Amino acid sequence: MMQPRARASVAASIVLLVVTAARAEAEKKEIHACTDPQGEVVYQDEPCLDTPRKPAPKPAPVTSGLPVRAPKPAVVRRSAPTARPALPAPAPRAVKVRDAAAEQVWRTFLAALNGGDRTAARSCLTSSALREWGPKIDTLPADTLKEAAGAWARYEFEGDLGPYYAVRTLRAGARPSWIFLERTTKGDWKIAAI
Repeated sequence: MMQPRARASVAASIVLLVVTAARAEAEKKEIHACTDPQGEVVYQDEPCLDTPRKPAPKPAPVTSGLPVRAPKPAVVRRSAPTARPALPAPAPRAVKVRDAAAEQVWRTFLAALNGGDRTAARSCLTSSALREWGPKIDTLPADTLKEAAGAWARYEFEGDLGPYYAVRTLRAGARPSWIFLERTTKGDWKIAAI
């Protein structure tokens, strides 16, 4: 025989089950098969608007051993997609334009470092590059300046990159580094970044 407490628990579970089932039945939504202006069947949970209502097609009976065709996919009404702006065509790759004056500034800078000519080395730099490299050029021993020039001895001129002229240095066992030259207001090339 069940204890009164267990009996109350079973009764509460049954009441909860009945209430949940009744609620689920009340929340069932009806599916409406409607015809859109193109004559396609559209399934929706709202009643059809100004179009004759067709009953939903009944599923085909399953026959043993025969393949069953999948039903035609339903057409779903969606809002019009947001127009995206067209992407611009990629810019053509820049052709390397050689500038003898810019290249000469780089060669002069390397020669000045190799020869220990600190004044000539400083004259190849812009004012912003001088803030970073000026103190180093002034204080480093001549052998260290020569080593720096040796580290940049292998290079390729990449050419114009917008307002800059680029030099790519190639160092054994290290990733390449970039040197950028820019024109001064007088039209001369100077090293802007190392």
